[in-house]
Order: sequence, then C-alpha cells, then structure tokens
Amino acid sequence: MGKRIFLMCILMILMFGLQADAGVLTIQPSAPTVEISSRTDLTVSGASGYVTWQAVKGTIQGTGQTVSYIAPMNAGSDSVAVMDTGGNMATITITVVPKNDKAMPFVRENANWQVYINRNEIRSMSYSDDGKFFWAATNGGIEKRNAQTGELVKVYTRIDGLPGVSVNAVLSDFSGGFWAGTDAGLFHLKADGSRQIFDTGNSVLPNNAVNALLSDGYGGLWIGTGKGLARLKTDNSWEIISSAGSGLPVDTIYTLQSDGKRGLWVGTGGGIAHLKSDGNWENISSTQIGIIVNAVYAIATEPSGGLWAGNGSGSGIAHLKSDGKWEYFDSKNSLLPTEPVRCIQTDINSVWIGTDGGGLAHLNADGSVESWTIENADLPDNHISALLIAGNDGVWVGTTNGLARVHADGSSELMNQENPTLPGNIVYSIESDDSGGIWIGTDKGLAHCDMTGLWTVYSKSNSKLPNNTVYALISDSSSGVWIGTAAGLAHLKSDKSLEIFTTDNSKIPGNTVYALESDGRKGVWIGAGRMFLTGGGLAHIRSDGSWEIISQSASDPLATTQTNSGLPDNSVRSLYLDSTRGLWIGTEGGGLAYRRSTGVYDLFDKASGLPSNMVLSLFADGLGGMWIGTDNGLAHRSQDGDFEAFDKANSGLPNNTVKTLSADSYSGIWVGTSAGLAYYYANKSWDMFDTKNSGLPNASINALLPDTTGGIWIGTNNGLTHLTFSEKSLLSPAIQDQTVRTYLSSGARAAIIVQPRGSEDDRQNAMFQQMAGYAYKTLKDRGYDNKEIYFLSHRPDVDVSGDGVADYSAADGPVTQADAAAGIKARDITVSDIRAGFDWAVGKGKLDQPLVFIFIGQATGEAFKLSPFGDLMTTSDINSMIDQYQKSLSNKVIAIFESSYSGKLMSKLIGQNRILIASANENPAYYDDMGFISFNNFFFNALHDGKTFYDAFQLASTQLSALKTPFSSQSPQLDDTGDGRFTSGDGSVAKTFCLNSCFDYPLGKVTLEPQGGGSVNLGQSVALSIKAQATGSTSIQHVWAVVMGPESAKKRDLQGSPITPSPVVNIGTKAA
Repeated sequence: MGKRIFLMCILMILMFGLQADAGVLTIQPSAPTVEISSRTDLTVSGASGYVTWQAVKGTIQGTGQTVSYIAPMNAGSDSVAVMDTGGNMATITITVVPKNDKAMPFVRENANWQVYINRNEIRSMSYSDDGKFFWAATNGGIEKRNAQTGELVKVYTRIDGLPGVSVNAVLSDFSGGFWAGTDAGLFHLKADGSRQIFDTGNSVLPNNAVNALLSDGYGGLWIGTGKGLARLKTDNSWEIISSAGSGLPVDTIYTLQSDGKRGLWVGTGGGIAHLKSDGNWENISSTQIGIIVNAVYAIATEPSGGLWAGNGSGSGIAHLKSDGKWEYFDSKNSLLPTEPVRCIQTDINSVWIGTDGGGLAHLNADGSVESWTIENADLPDNHISALLIAGNDGVWVGTTNGLARVHADGSSELMNQENPTLPGNIVYSIESDDSGGIWIGTDKGLAHCDMTGLWTVYSKSNSKLPNNTVYALISDSSSGVWIGTAAGLAHLKSDKSLEIFTTDNSKIPGNTVYALESDGRKGVWIGAGRMFLTGGGLAHIRSDGSWEIISQSASDPLATTQTNSGLPDNSVRSLYLDSTRGLWIGTEGGGLAYRRSTGVYDLFDKASGLPSNMVLSLFADGLGGMWIGTDNGLAHRSQDGDFEAFDKANSGLPNNTVKTLSADSYSGIWVGTSAGLAYYYANKSWDMFDTKNSGLPNASINALLPDTTGGIWIGTNNGLTHLTFSEKSLLSPAIQDQTVRTYLSSGARAAIIVQPRGSEDDRQNAMFQQMAGYAYKTLKDRGYDNKEIYFLSHRPDVDVSGDGVADYSAADGPVTQADAAAGIKARDITVSDIRAGFDWAVGKGKLDQPLVFIFIGQATGEAFKLSPFGDLMTTSDINSMIDQYQKSLSNKVIAIFESSYSGKLMSKLIGQNRILIASANENPAYYDDMGFISFNNFFFNALHDGKTFYDAFQLASTQLSALKTPFSSQSPQLDDTGDGRFTSGDGSVAKTFCLNSCFDYPLGKVTLEPQGGGSVNLGQSVALSIKAQATGSTSIQHVWAVVMGPESAKKRDLQGSPITPSPVVNIGTKAA
C-alpha cells in the first residue's frame, strides 16, 4: 500500500431514536455553513451533566459544551446531535459547501496510479536470451526477475500492453523480447519496445485462452489454446490444428514440448499426443503407459530422447525411455506424493515434479525420492504450478502462493513478496476503517491494510468467513466491519471475533448480501439478493440486536403485491442513507424505492425517468438530490424531483452499466462502469479513464472510495488502484510553518531529470533507472507534482515508485506510455530532447526556487553518453541550454550529475547563478546493490529529510568514504562560485537552498543502525545485526544487507559498476 494512507471514516452513530425533550438544549450557531474540510466551533447551552456530541458525516473534536466540528470532504448537508446525561437532545443541520476557490478537482497530468494486484500464482517461467533474467507468468502480470538472486526487476501489466494480466505462459522470442499467453490472447513484446496482440478478433487464433507456448525451431511459434493448437510461422501465416481431422485427442491444450526431432509432444485434457516432423500423429494410449492418464499438464524431455509426463487426473508420472518402453512411478511404487502432477523439469539424471497439493518431489536415477512441503521446507504453498531449473543449483519453484528456490543441497528459501497480499484480483468492495486503513472485499476473501502497510487476509480457510466472495462492506463505527458475502453476513468486531448470520441461524432474508449501509445508530441495513428465484429483501439489525425484515411480501417472496412494505423487488442491489435518515433502495428489477424515516415509501421506475429498473449504485449529490447508476445508464434526480438521464450516446460515459458511484469535494461525481472510469465535473464536462489512457489495470470498475487528500481508491476486475494527484495534500497539513505551507500550495517550481541508455547492459540500465526513480520520488515526496517534473527516459515504462510496475504518467519523453500504447517505438534520448526540456522549463516562467537539472547515466572523460552508439551531450551543449534558459528568466539553476568523470566535465560548465554538483571527480563513480549504494541515493535521501544542498552533498560524501574501497576513493565535487572547481570557498550559496524550500520532512523517516562487526580472519565468522526504526506514518517493509567482499569491491567496469553483483542477504520482510 505504500508508506502511508490516510482515509476518511464516516461515523454514523446518531441516537435519533431516543425520546427526549430536545427543547431543553440549544446549539449555536443553529444553522452554520462550513466549507468542505474546514472547521467551526459549536456550543450547547441548557445541558445538565456530561454531554456527548455526534456527527453523521463530519468529525467532532474535543469534549464538553464547546467542541470543534470538521466538515467532510463532500459538499451537502450534515447533521450534528448533542445529548446530556439527562437524556435531553438537540440537533442542527450544517450546510457543507465547496471551498471558495477556482481550483480544479484534479490535473490529469498529475495522476499517480498505484496498483495492487495479486501475483502470487506463478504459472510458467522462462529464461531471457542471455540467461541473466527469468520471466514468471502470474495471475497478475509478468514478473522479470534476476536469475541469480530472484530479485524483482520489473512487472509487466496492462500498462505495458498486455491484453490481460492473467498470464498462463511466457517464452523468450530469442531476439530480446518475449511472447506471453494470456486469458485474453497472445502478446509479443519486442526488444525495441513495440507490441503486438493476437486474438480471435484480429487473427485466426482459435481461442483467446493461451495456455502453452513453444518455439517451432524455425523462428515461428506453437500456441496451445483452450480450443486447439495453432502455429504462427515466420511469414506471419497461420496453421490451425483441432481434434477434428488430426491426432489431437481433445482441443484443450495444456502443455507443449519439442521431441528434439522437429516434432511436438502435446499434453491435452484427454491425454498425450505426438506430432512427428513428417506431419503424422502418434496417440499415446493409457494401455501403452499402463495406467489411465487423462489430463496431462506437464511434459519434459531428456537429452537421451526420453519423455516424462505428469498425470494430471490422478497421481504419478509416466516415463517413456529411450528404448520406447514406458514405466510409471506413483505413491504405490515410490515415495512420490499422491496428488496430481502440474509441472515437470528434468535435470541431469533426475526429474523435479511439482504436484497440486503434495508439494515438490525430486526423483533421482536410483529411484529415491526427496520431498519438500510447507511442513519441512520454506515453501509458500504445497500447490506447485511452475518449475525452472536454476543452473547447477537446484530449481526455482512457482506455487499458487508465491515463489521459492530449492538449492542443490536441499535447502530452500522464500523469495521476497514485493506485492501486497491482496487475496484475489476481483475487487468488489472497499471501505475505510477507523484508523487510516482500508478494508477490501475480493473474490477470494477479505483483506485489511492498515495505515503502515501491514496486510491481513481473512478467508474461509483461516477464519469463520462464510464465503470468500465479499460483495459489500460497511464500517460498524467501532473499529469493526460488516461483511456481505455470497453465503451470508459476517460481523468482524474490534476484538477480531466473527459473528455469522445466515438464513439457517438468523432472520436474514437471503444469503447473497449485495449491499450494506449503516443506520446511523450502530445498526446496519442489509440488502439481500434472490437465489434461484427465492428469498431476498431488505433487513435491519438494530444496535440492540433485534431484527426488522422488509420484503415485497411477508408470506411469498415471489408475490407481485407487497403486504408489509413498499419494496418493489426483493433482490436489493444498492443502499444509501441520506442526511434526513431516509433510505434509498436500489433493486434488481423493480427500480428505486425511497423509505422515508417515517416508514412511508416513494417508488421510482422507468416511467418516472430511470434508464432501467435495475439499480446497481446510489450516491447523494449533497444538495438533496440523488445519483442513480443502472445497467442502462446514469440518472440524476434533483431535490425538486426532476430526472436527467446520461448514457454513452449523450455524455462522456464509457459504458452504460454503472456499477459504482462516489463524489469528491468539488461537487463532481466519479462514475465506475464496466468499461472505464468517468468523472463528471461541476461544470457538466466529462473526463474518462480506461486501460489505454491511464494506469488502470482493468476497465471494469466495481467499487470506489474517496481518500482524504482528493484521491480515490478504485476496485476493478483485475486489482485495486489508488489514484492520487499530489503529495502537497499530505505535506501541507503536517507542516507547522505557514510560510512554507503557502509556498507549497502556490509557489512555482520545476525540475528536469535525464536518464539515458548509456550501454547495452540491461543490468546497468536498470541500476540507473532505479537511481532516476529515486530522485523522481524524492521530488514528489518534497511536494513536486508530475506536471512540475520533466522526465526524459529511454524507457517509456519507467518505474519511479520502486514497485516494479510502470508509472503511467512519469515519462515525458522522448516516448511516453501513451505513445507506446499507440505503437510508437521507444528510442534513445537526443540533445534535441533535452533542449525541449529546457524549453518546457522556460514555459514554467519565473520560479520561487532554482531550476533543478539532474543527469543520471554514463560519461566519457569528454562528454555525457546518451546511447550505446556514440551519441553524446557535450559540455558545450549543456552550457548553451543553461545560458539560454537563464537569459530568458534569470532563474538560478542547480545541476546534479550522477556519472563517472562528472567532476572533470563540471569544470567546463563555468557560469554565474549556478550550483554544480558532481558525484565524482575525473575518476569513476562507484555503485552497488542496483544503485541503492551510490552518491545519488545518499544525496537524495538527505535532501528528502530537508537538508540543504550543501549539507546533503557533505553527508553523501561522508557516507561514501565510510564504505572503504572503492567508494572511499570517490571524490564528489561542488561548485557554487562559478569557477568550475571544488574549493574550500564553495558551499555558501548551496547552504541557502533545500529541495523545494527548507523544511524537515514531516511524514516520518527510517533510520538504520548497524551493530557488531570488526575484523575477521579467513574462515571465521562475526555477528552482525541492524536496528531499523520508522517514525510517523512511514513503515519498514523489508530490510536487506549487501555483502561487499574484497573481490567484488575490486572488480569494476569503467563506469564503476560491479562486474559480479555483490550478494544480497534478506534480513527481514514485514509479515502480512
């Protein structure tokens, strides 16, 4: 979830039901008007004893007869009540209005899309061409990992062009790119960044569910799908093979394997088939094998020509020996597990076997078997779904719950779980808790993420949750949550106990709970749907535990006439309690009902102006009206009762199925549809987001929840997304200095980051990308918005958040993510691109802080490298760009160069009103741990905390010296006197500036304190430990150490990078 989360919790606990003489108490002011998120004082007179204040939507601060009321983020009306010990009560209505300013709700360019997708199910693994990385196909995209350490390098998702994030197979294209088989078609990402998608709509691919991929040995590709076998040839022609007219036993293809003779082994849902090089088929019957084998999910061949095939419908593994005879191993004649086989990898004289529930087995040539399960090894799960031989050191193990490695010596280790533990990727519901965290209801259970990023998952397997499909959530206002599932209602209380309500043990009218709403009195309204044409209706659990059941007919749920209510239909899909305590009820087929606080019903249907009688979502407009989402469009009912309808034809709606609604603090409305997210401005214009123009992982939007900073949580059919627009909304309230707060909201700032591709070494480029991302994130944390940073990267899919997932709005050129999605190929940065960045800075006008220019990459002794092919940026180029910028605006410039030999180049950048900082002198700069150990990261970490540029420079230099060889020989340079040299006279100007003004970062920081150590002789050991602390809302997710021995310290390339990466030791990962 990231470092910090602040969410709104709506407390709806007014005790309106108490009978008291409200005339005794008086609240002043009696009818206040308050701007959103603003404060006003309320005073009660005439009270006796202790008084209790409560608000429906806003927040009460303080106790006693005078308290402060904090208005909610949404405009509209709110109610506040006060009660004394004598039982007397008074209420007032507060009008909450938008802030009196011209600010727009958001700037699209500033959009930050933080995506949470479960990637724990590893389905396939494949090495890159050079063997330095491997790809893992998961249920949430494709992971690129370091082949030696397993370290996550990048995650490919819908942002990168995947047609779907449910990926079944991945394969190198042997040209620097890869092929991916997804549930939504075949995907090809080429080395140049171009993308291609094949599906049933644009090709003859027999089915979009691509389960298996294999090179045909001629530059083409074999593709196994859910409805047959396909071959894409090098000339882009297709060959389609189905069970009709071929030797395929069935059309469901699970696995493909070369026979080493230009032929093909095929594992299907009906057994094994062999397509020989001459085009003839050989079917392998169960009689030949000696045991019934139907579904075959795994096949592996031996160098000797033998074949191993896993029994996916029973248990055991069949072996076709090089002499043509079959043998069979299972739990009856060996120590193999009894569970079905899902994956196989052959090693020298042995075979690794992954089973569906029985863990991992290793069958040796002598028939002995070794086994690993969660009971005796560090495996995340006993359901093994993918295997990949790890050179001479064991095997990578993909499970349905994460990645592990089993070494040749039998030891095992879990890989770091970089992604949060979202239990399922279909997010149906989101609700805030009482402490800055959120609850998430998915198709595979309930998750809770607190404000520090700690995840907790509840499911049928580890709790009393009645079903893993969680449709609805609502806070109980007592640190607990009500949970609506597909098989009943649950109440998770603050003490973590679960109370379950079903039709078997309670009066609930149906077990399928689609909607929940607080009653404002610590009770809950429950909307239940029909199941098999029976049941359903509306229920109310009061705070005392008593029930009220409201259905279309008390005696016959299917009756067309109601006897105990005005409910038009028993299948209730949405609920909303308004400020007058009236309840809006959206039904599946009867339209909309409004139950007044008096119990009287008003009914609305298509004849009234609704687009459809299926009402899926509801949200008040804050002005007495209601927004209504249906399966055929959006409607707005004004306070006067007038209806206005919106659909795809007459508005900016991307689709007519409106599944969820939410408002913001600018009188706008967020609309979640089955084909994208829309925003309706107060000025009646529209904006729209989908997977093509944003960072949404999926366009089917199921749930929306606003946060307290102007952002919004979005639940989709493929993960959870947090859309935010600025760090300023977090920073400003935490800063005490009013001058700094004013500057953050209205000051002008700008920064340019240039991160070129200096070499063809992927690891080096990934290292410089990490450092550039760290600089970018530091700017963001200090209050820069996206539109105030011009980021030039050779990769459009740059990751600045450090989670491995591309950040959609980060790269501004030369090719953006939007450009890449449109088919434009990535390219190297040119001097003209950098000049365009300075032109952008000129367009920003006069700044309140110096322009910050950051170069992170490689250099020669004469110029900075912009590509591996000799493209350079000379010091003359930089001088001319800075000179032209300063002639236009007279702004100061702070230029930071992270590269080898940068100090030598800095000496040629002489000029006034410049602060020049270089990470090295005329010698190399040094890096380790993918750039986490570097001048760049030490320097920006100090800037992040609020140090001046000079103090950050000194601190980073000191930290490098403390690391000994080779870092102690690195000599960073700083010049602010204009002579191009670092002397004792430099620093006086740099001491006056911090990054985006001088303030201590107020949202917390992490400190590390190493303990132990000392000299050690060869063969001896020494105890080392580390103390890690976090303050504020910052949390520690993962602690690791880099072991930099004498050899790795010495062996460096000309750019200072280690030739052999230093080992990384995992010290601790935050438990979920």
